[in-house]
Order: sequence, then C-alpha cells, then structure tokens
Amino acid sequence: MKKYYLFIYIICLLVTTKAFPQLVQDFRVNSDVTNFSQSKSRIGSDLLGNFVIVWNDNRRNDSSDVYFQRYSFNGTILGNNTKINSQTIFAYDPEIVVKPNGNFFVIWNEKIGNSYFYRIKHFNKYGDSISTTNNFKDNNLNVIRNYKIAINTNGYLLISWLEVNQNWAYSAIKYQKFDSAGTRIGNNILVTDTTVNKDYNALSVRDDGSFIIAWSESNGSGAINILAQLFSAGGSPIGGRLQVNNNTGAFDSYTNPVVSSDSVGRFCIVFSYYNLGFNSRSVVYQLYNKDGVRKGDNTLYGNQGVERFNPNVKKLRNGNFILSYNNDLNGITYMLRADSSGNFIGNEFAVSSLFPFEEQSFADFVFSNERIITTWTDTRLGNRDIFGNIRSYNKPDSTVAIHNISSEIPSDYKLYQNYPNPFNPETNIMFDVNRSEDIKIIVYDLLGKEKIKLMEGNFTPGRYLIKYNFSAIGSGVYFYKLFIGGTSFETKKLILLK
Repeated sequence: MKKYYLFIYIICLLVTTKAFPQLVQDFRVNSDVTNFSQSKSRIGSDLLGNFVIVWNDNRRNDSSDVYFQRYSFNGTILGNNTKINSQTIFAYDPEIVVKPNGNFFVIWNEKIGNSYFYRIKHFNKYGDSISTTNNFKDNNLNVIRNYKIAINTNGYLLISWLEVNQNWAYSAIKYQKFDSAGTRIGNNILVTDTTVNKDYNALSVRDDGSFIIAWSESNGSGAINILAQLFSAGGSPIGGRLQVNNNTGAFDSYTNPVVSSDSVGRFCIVFSYYNLGFNSRSVVYQLYNKDGVRKGDNTLYGNQGVERFNPNVKKLRNGNFILSYNNDLNGITYMLRADSSGNFIGNEFAVSSLFPFEEQSFADFVFSNERIITTWTDTRLGNRDIFGNIRSYNKPDSTVAIHNISSEIPSDYKLYQNYPNPFNPETNIMFDVNRSEDIKIIVYDLLGKEKIKLMEGNFTPGRYLIKYNFSAIGSGVYFYKLFIGGTSFETKKLILLK
C-alpha cells in the first residue's frame, strides 16, 4: 500500500495541478449573463452560518434594482436571484442584517422622479416577504448616504445614516430604532450638531442593546477627524465623544470609519488615513474596551506610500478581529486576522485565490462557525459580477488541490476510497470522469447534514485526485458523495481523528 501512495505522489508531481486555498471555491452570485453590471454586494448570516447576499443589479435595461440570493452554510444556493423593489423605479445601495433564526431585513434607496425614499423590508428565512415596504426615515426632503443597519440579541434594529439637507448647507448623523418586526420606535434622532460638515457613518450594536456610531468630521481648518459616540440601549449618550485618530494636523485627513464589537462590548474602529506628505492612503485601527477607553494607540497597517483603502472590520465573539482593504498597487482586496490585543495572526491573503490578480471592489464578509464568508465584485467574466467564497478562519490557506493524474478516458464514473483513512487532518480522494460533466463532491455527517462542499465544476474525462485539509470540522465519521450532473452517483465513508 505504501508503494501505491508513493506512485500516486510521483504522478501528482508530473501532472497539471490546480490548488484552491478555499473551503468553497469562488461562485458567481448573480444569475444574469447579459453585458450589464452588478455591484456593491453586502452579506449577512444566521446562527447556523446560512447567509444572504444583496447587491445592485443593472440587468433591467441598465436600470438599477436591488436583488438578494440565499445560501446554506456550505455555499449551496437556495432559491433564485430575487428582486426586492418594484419594476418601475430606480433602486440601489442595499444593506442587510440577518437574524439568528434566518429571517432578514434589507434597507435600500429608491428614486422616484426627483424624490428619494429610504426603504426597509422584512423577509423570512425562505426569502418570502413578511412585511410591506416601509420608510425608515421621517421624510424624503433631505438626501441621506452611508446608511447602516444592525441588530442586537433581542432582535431589535437600529439604522444610522449621514443626512444632507436639500441645498447641501449642512450634514449630520442620525439614527432610528425599530422593534423586532421592523416597526419604528419613536422618531429619527440627531446624533451630531449641524455646524460643521460630517461624512461617512459607521454603526455597531452590542449584545446588551447599547451601540456605537462613528463618523468623520471637518474641524473647520482643513483637517478631517474620526469621532465616535457610545449610547445606552435606551439611546442616551454614554460619556463624551471619542476622538479616534491620534493626530489632528491641519492637513491630515481621516475618513471611511467602520466599527465592530465583540460579545462583551469591546470594539474596534478601522479607518482610512490620507497623508499629504506621502500622497497616499493607509489603513489604521484603534481598539477600545467596553467603556470606550482606548487600548493602545492608533495602529497603521503596512508602510506609508503604499495605497490601502476601503477598510472593513469584523470583531469575533472572543475579541479577535478580521480586517479587509483594497491595495491600489494591484486592485486586489486583502484580508488579515488579528487577536484581541491587535497582534496579527499569520499573513494577509487575497480574497480570491482562483483569480488573485483580478481587481476586486466593495468587499464585505461575515464570520460564522470558524469560517470567513466573503462577497465582492470583479470583472473576470468581462462585466462586473458578484462573487463569493468561503474560507477556514483558522487556516485560511487550507487547500483544495485538484490534480488531473490521468487523461485516459475511464470506462465509467467512479468514486474511490480516501487515503489515508482514518486521517488527521489531510486526506486524498480520487474520482474518475467518463465524459465532460458538472461534478461535485459533498461531505455529510452521520445525520445527513451537509458539512463541506469539497469541489464543484465541469471536468473533462480523466482521473482526478483531491487533497483536502479537514481542519475546519471536528473528529468523527463522515460520508462523502459524488454527484454527476446534479444526481447522486456514489458514496464513501471517511474517518477524521484529531
């Protein structure tokens, strides 16, 4: 048997190999195959890791609509692309929040004639509407931007936004509270004054219902700073405003804040820093304890002079966090893990390993069940499309390696027993393809619940070998099943011992 393993290993060195450092390979979200573009996707997930992606979609004669698509925790598509807005209006810039039970809310902007309307709608976990389309803002006289939606553990919602009056004479940050059904509680609340210009808006709601809002604000002399305010669950300010950035030089510019909190209320604010001397943007983050007291100073990631922008951050329940940002040298979106003290874990990695040199934009992600689920926009197919993938958090570079070890046409499709078996944590799985067909292999637990989609794609005739790292799931007995053209073909058992 050892000689057989060695033979396979030598063969693998001599044939074409494709390695995919992802638990679920890149998948296109939008079903539209026209020349029109999609953009600005956002994502939310439930307690089990099932997720929903929303986005701008121009498939209707290059007009803008808002669509969503549901997925199971392992990336299996649920239902179809679903349009939220009516047929006769212009809709765009959706945001989403998903409840632990899978129900979800979407907010978006509609333009009807010369008026803007800011909508909210409630859906159940099957994607069925369970509310009418309502407004989350008092009136449509002023323009709003950068709206965000968040939810606490009791299901109560909060939406915050940047509001600009009709003649652009002032701007301010406001918020609105909602009950668990999406019904407004009270009126829009003003967070800031209207004496100086504000921009951007960031929101995080903590488990106890308290929340943090961050924004950028001009100091009147050319500098732009990041400020933040803590609020109680009832909406009362906690302490004074926080000055987030360290420096307040006359020409320093700090913009685009994003805030995220953990299970005990500690939070992280990440933002962009424009340095006039280097003529470049950098990504900076600041950690706080639950009371809004700083933990250390601003931390700049990377070297000044290298463009990093469009930052995003998600705090994990244990206080660790994940950063993402765009790199202007190659247009690629990168991600980076850090512990609760801000120490980086491992190296940065590109959001896509299949097309690592394709420019990506508008990346959003969630953390669920030790997985990073990401969505973004890129142009690998010629137009701007929405994509997603799933990675292991503990080993984001864990690899699905697919080797074509023989181009000889097999007599039939076949799934082979994995080897070694038992194993920890890597094993090899071979399968034969008799003719070009859509192939996928899915791993199930003893209860028949899907755990991992090992691979999916169209394969030409030949024999293939998959090398897979199962570190993302626990010890136990599992079954892996080969599907041919969507039909179950053969099943084998594997044993993972840790």
